[in-house]
Amino acid sequence: MRLRHRPWAEDTISANREVALGREDEEALPAFDRLEIGSGRGRFLLEKALKEPDHTFLGLEMNYNAFALAVKRWAEMDPRPANAKFLNDTLEHVIDRIPAGSVEEIYLNFSDPWPKVKQQKRRLTHPDRLAEYYRILKLDGRILFKTDNRDLFEASIHYFEVFGRFTVTFQGVYEEDEPSDVCTEFEQKFREQGFPIYRIVAVKRTDEPLNIDPRRRLGYVPELALYQRGKVDRLTEATFRLKGRLQVEGPFEDGNISLVNAGDEPVIVCGTDLLKTAVEDFHPEPASVAISALKDGDVVEKGETLVTIDGVAPTSNLGTTLCGLLSREVRVATLTRKLVERFGSQGVLLLPIGEELDRELASFAFQRGGGRLISSKVGARFVLSKPVELMTVSGVLQEVASHDESKKPISRRDVYIKVNPEARELADLIGALKRPHLGLRPLAVVLDGEDAQGLMMVKDMLDSAGFSALPLGLTLPEKDCLKALDSHPLAQAVCVVVEPDDEGPIRVA
Repeated sequence: MRLRHRPWAEDTISANREVALGREDEEALPAFDRLEIGSGRGRFLLEKALKEPDHTFLGLEMNYNAFALAVKRWAEMDPRPANAKFLNDTLEHVIDRIPAGSVEEIYLNFSDPWPKVKQQKRRLTHPDRLAEYYRILKLDGRILFKTDNRDLFEASIHYFEVFGRFTVTFQGVYEEDEPSDVCTEFEQKFREQGFPIYRIVAVKRTDEPLNIDPRRRLGYVPELALYQRGKVDRLTEATFRLKGRLQVEGPFEDGNISLVNAGDEPVIVCGTDLLKTAVEDFHPEPASVAISALKDGDVVEKGETLVTIDGVAPTSNLGTTLCGLLSREVRVATLTRKLVERFGSQGVLLLPIGEELDRELASFAFQRGGGRLISSKVGARFVLSKPVELMTVSGVLQEVASHDESKKPISRRDVYIKVNPEARELADLIGALKRPHLGLRPLAVVLDGEDAQGLMMVKDMLDSAGFSALPLGLTLPEKDCLKALDSHPLAQAVCVVVEPDDEGPIRVA
């Protein structure tokens, strides 16, 4: 909800500096053990502070007008809770100033669901943010999350599973308030309208150290950033290759790799820490590898070299890993982009074969989006925000046999269902899909590419059973995938089988 400008805001904040904090106060941030991220107009935090006078509270709010309203609410209270303060800033700016293991509870109340795919990494329950909460929470500290948005709730369940360091003690519809809880303004409004409130309570049960990849920290800008026409392009170096701005050359016989500006516009280089990290990660003797780069601010014209890495033989760990990984990501990303343009993001899955490739493409899909990723194992890998499973009809029937129809599932698992074009198997599948409260949400029904001629028969049976909206698709190998789909216009989805290979680096024009 957009708040209108409050003409009294500046005066109110200036008059109550003991509770209204700004960036200038972050150098000496007062101690606290309760943190609300997105404190809005302050009702929850202030009433909570009155209930728990032995604890100190900080409300973090980036919206200046909401921050001013919270300060005004505090100023008008009698008594005023002396154990509550508000900070007008974002979590990205303040997170490093919060000591590790200093917070007992973190409150995430009705935060922005960020529904668009490219925005979902901003969600307050995203795994990257959970890593930050894990660092600042004490042992047995809690995250208390409430929302009216079911999609955000289901995605958040998955985020906690992916992060894996918290024990979820409650997830579901929040029907009765805890005595220590406070009803927020949004919560009261939604309850009065009859909407369900969803809640997750997660506890930090382990104090094992967590090494956070600096490239996944909040507010991180990739070190190998390029400036173009005066603006910072905050995409990763791998994405520049996808856009054709950078071109990988090598490894050559003398054992070096070069990155060349292949775009039409000059670019300005800014650091090489990303490449240094790759060398440290993948090379057994990082000291033997030399990285030569232009200085920050140097202009690189079309065809000129930005960076050269010496000491990387084609057979070395670094040469093989860098070139194989970069080549595969470029190739798969190019194919995925074309498929998403045709079918939409829900109609594209990547099925990696082999654990190493599984990990590589999991990172690719999670960070860059563009397609859904599943694993060759039962369970799932990253799928933008939710997991997806590839199930057979027999797997669906087993799910039905163990399902209690009297209980409506809180969330459903997204699945692709692989079928054979046989009347009996299809009849079994249709019967299973008609069962009430099934804990599965079919995104598509797919056939093996060699069974593509059966698409029409499958479509007719599903249409006659009332499942005409369920997309049909094919499971195809990565190579010749587009050509095969062109031959079968009935296909509305695709599961792409990606296998490891020994291709060298490729050039993107």
